[in-house]
Amino acid sequence: MYPANVMQDKAFDQLIRSRFFRGLEFDAPAGDPGWFGRDSAVWYVHEHVPVMVIGLFAAALIETLHPDFAWMGRDHSRGIERVDGVPTGRIDAEGAMVRAGHSYSFFMAVAYGSTASAESVTRTVRGMHNTVRGVRPDGRPYDADDP
Repeated sequence: MYPANVMQDKAFDQLIRSRFFRGLEFDAPAGDPGWFGRDSAVWYVHEHVPVMVIGLFAAALIETLHPDFAWMGRDHSRGIERVDGVPTGRIDAEGAMVRAGHSYSFFMAVAYGSTASAESVTRTVRGMHNTVRGVRPDGRPYDADDP
């Protein structure tokens, strides 16, 4: 029988790490503190995983208060159910988990990863955001690259 923490680690490896952390380095190269390093406020905040996860969900919810973000999420997020490619407005549970997993791995790689891992996930997110653009029902265009 495995101790509870080993079982949790195995579950994390199977459900999260294997799906969302492929190719990310946290221990190499030796001496690379990544973007922030062990003594940073970023490490301190991110080491409290439940708080970080709650913060990610809260940030996603707050973003929807801006109409552009709300329509970007509706039109482009994996977390929204689609029927024949058309968003229904309902949550797609598996898609929402994939989206959350990608967000979690991004923040973990930027906070704790090597410099190369932080730069890699940042390039990936920028590349995805480059494709997120459209027009709201009121005719106003939106673009995820708009600062």
